[in-house]
This record gives sequence, structure tokens and C-alpha cells, in this order.
Amino acid sequence: MIPVRSATADDAEAWLRMREALWPHHDGGSHAAEVQQYFQGKLHMPLEVLLDMDQSGAPVGFAELSIRSYADHSLSFWPLALDLPGALH
Repeated sequence: MIPVRSATADDAEAWLRMREALWPHHDGGSHAAEVQQYFQGKLHMPLEVLLDMDQSGAPVGFAELSIRSYADHSLSFWPLALDLPGALH
């Protein structure tokens, strides 16, 4: 079983690092601003952020959950921790 839990403000740096690895084409600082706004309760999306934890308890993946009336892309998973098979480099 893969441990998954809700993100807390203590996870902001790890979540930010994973977002920047997954979506490097976003403008500089936009990820940081969104992470900060999420923990301040100022964003409508995502509604929830879940983190996938490794055996030591470190975040190695994430899911941003939102409810929409449309689907623009299919669900995908990218292993982001550098020591996992198939990870982004």
C-alpha cells in the first residue's frame, strides 16, 4: 500500500519542487504564489492536495484534486522522486 495524505503547510517546499519539475514551462514564481495562496485558503482550485509518501515519510508524488464541469486532459501520473524508476530527470 502506498501511503497518501493531505498536504500541510510544512509540505509547501516539497510540493513546490514537484510542481516545478512537472510543469517547468510555467512563469517563474507562479508555482510559488499558487502554493502560498492554497495554504492561505485563497484558491478555488485545487480543492485538495494529496501527497504520496516514500518509506521514510518524504513526499515523492502529488495529486491536485478539483471538481470541474469538463475534462481537458486525462489523468496521468509522473514519478517525480529522482530515485524512483521512471522518474523525471
